[in-house]
Amino acid sequence: MPKSVDQTVMKEINRTLVLDLIRLRSPISRTQIARDSGLNKATLTALINDLIGEGYVLEVGHGQSNVGRKPVLLQFNGQLGTVFGLDIGVDYLKFVVTDFGANILFAHQRTLPDKTNVAAIVDACVLGFDTCRAQVATKHHALSGVGVAVPGLVDHRSGTVLHAPNLGWRDVPLQSLLEDRMGQPVWVDNEANVAALAEQRYGSARDLLDFVYISAGIGIGTGLISDGRPLRGANGMAGEFGHMTIDHDGPLCRCGNRGCLEIYASERALLDHFERISGKAVSFESFRERLLADDPDAAASTAKIAGYLAIGILNLLNGLNPSAVYLGNQLGRLSDWLIPPIVQTLSERSLTAAHAAIDIRASALGDNAGVIGAAALAIDHHLNRNLRNLGRTL
Repeated sequence: MPKSVDQTVMKEINRTLVLDLIRLRSPISRTQIARDSGLNKATLTALINDLIGEGYVLEVGHGQSNVGRKPVLLQFNGQLGTVFGLDIGVDYLKFVVTDFGANILFAHQRTLPDKTNVAAIVDACVLGFDTCRAQVATKHHALSGVGVAVPGLVDHRSGTVLHAPNLGWRDVPLQSLLEDRMGQPVWVDNEANVAALAEQRYGSARDLLDFVYISAGIGIGTGLISDGRPLRGANGMAGEFGHMTIDHDGPLCRCGNRGCLEIYASERALLDHFERISGKAVSFESFRERLLADDPDAAASTAKIAGYLAIGILNLLNGLNPSAVYLGNQLGRLSDWLIPPIVQTLSERSLTAAHAAIDIRASALGDNAGVIGAAALAIDHHLNRNLRNLGRTL
């Protein structure tokens, strides 16, 4: 009996490996899959035939070859199913329905209700879910799961939000609350983690094994990718660099600490600084318009926040040595103004600057990285469901 279970698990591991290679590197030949996976021809042929039979993989023509027959190319069939992605921000809810290739079929956004009222937010999430499902139900496959991004500490195994300072949440069993109302399997993770996943899967980090994604909005979160995988730490809580202390006597942060980076380098910090020097309280959109119009106070505030962001990124570079650092969420929309002074500061101060290039990038997915990452979370879990179910039985 143990032997048969082991063989079943191994088959599912190999199936997941082959399916991931195809869906992340399409179009790809069987020969390339064999090289990348190390699987023998018989095993690979059986797995690919199964995936073609299940509809996940399509044969889509021929590649180039200097000798012999041209290889048949395989393509992941992203249109086989759909998932729902939800990004719970500090002042917004974003919803998308995507196909299995994370292509957006329908998007919806609404203002967040009282953020500390969990029941009201769950109601709003379910309403948005119903709106999206009604739009795609007659045109596409049934939904195959829900991915949720939340700004805060999340136990991704249970779907519990342990602490979301900017929402005022503690120990909220969000996964079970949403599953009960939506009637779908739900997976919950930290917003910066899933944004990093989206950048890795569908953005400009596809060829990077080590990078950091900084989600800079009302607060600051970081998603860490190490050796191609999320770096979660011993308890799944790695990446809270927004709460690194940069001034031990600084103002009190919502997390309970003092002098945290996000007090000085977030969207809130940017707008507060602008109000202090200009005497005008503005929205982020108005601020960006002023920046585009070369408003000197807007430029001064942006430079101030760039300096603090550079300090945080400097610590990330010295501590983690990533290939690249991505700037996303709201402040990612100001990348043209923020990145040049950040790079200048890093080139002067970074310990590694003399030995490696400093690569700071704007997120290729913009402020949709979180919601696309939430959808990607659901896609990954759905496609790997057999392997996870087997793991629970061992």
